[in-house]
Amino acid sequence: MQLIPAIDLRAGRCVRLLQGDFTAETRYAAEPGELLLRYQAHGASWLHLVDLDRARDGGGTNRALIERLAGSPPCSCRSAVGYARTGHRAAPRRRGCPRSGRSAAVECPGTVAAWLARFGRERICLAFDVRTETDGEPRVRTHGWTRASGLTLWEALGRLPRGACATCYARTSSVTAL
Repeated sequence: MQLIPAIDLRAGRCVRLLQGDFTAETRYAAEPGELLLRYQAHGASWLHLVDLDRARDGGGTNRALIERLAGSPPCSCRSAVGYARTGHRAAPRRRGCPRSGRSAAVECPGTVAAWLARFGRERICLAFDVRTETDGEPRVRTHGWTRASGLTLWEALGRLPRGACATCYARTSSVTAL
């Protein structure tokens, strides 16, 4: 098992939201670059970066910060920033991140399939926010946990060509979904 730590960014600061609730934000004192160095010191070889500003409304971005962090070897970075909704179709390769976490597979499976074909299955990592519902099914949420997709994790994965992706991860609100 490979654990991949995440840095969620809002206005250039390290934060954590409670399942996408922007009113339930925890701010951390660590600067993003400092936190990256801490993760590296603990042996992290990958880092997941989330631009919450872009994910929320497609507006303000932490792009320069993400590009700077992505250029900090030996830790490789991938980002999740809502590019599918903002028209940046070639974003996974241009932004300095060899892989990109994408919940866009739920809303734009054709676009994601095209990314996988164009950039290769090793360069894209699909990301899903998953909540185990009362029926016991892991259901995918979108827009940073704020919208129910109506799809189970298995249905969302089934929208893509079989074997198209080498890496997929699910952030879950309940360990029982794993």
